Amino acid sequence: MVVGHLLAAQHGRGFGGPHILTRNQAMTAPVAVVNFMNYEGWEWGKIAAGGTMVMLPVLIFSILVRKFLIQGMTTGAVKG
Repeated sequence: MVVGHLLAAQHGRGFGGPHILTRNQAMTAPVAVVNFMNYEGWEWGKIAAGGTMVMLPVLIFSILVRKFLIQGMTTGAVKG
């Protein structure tokens, strides 16, 4: 029961809550991408562009810290 409550709370912070509470004033990236899906059809170009814009900062950050991330993982794995 506790896990279900925590999962519901996490879902509300990331998507459901911002979508219901703010509508068009302010929204998270997943809500903005979902807004490209409407009754007339899905705007695949905008959905793909939104997904790319969400993914780019994570990709750039991971490329920049790749050396330190690998170094930290291998240092912690070596015994002795």
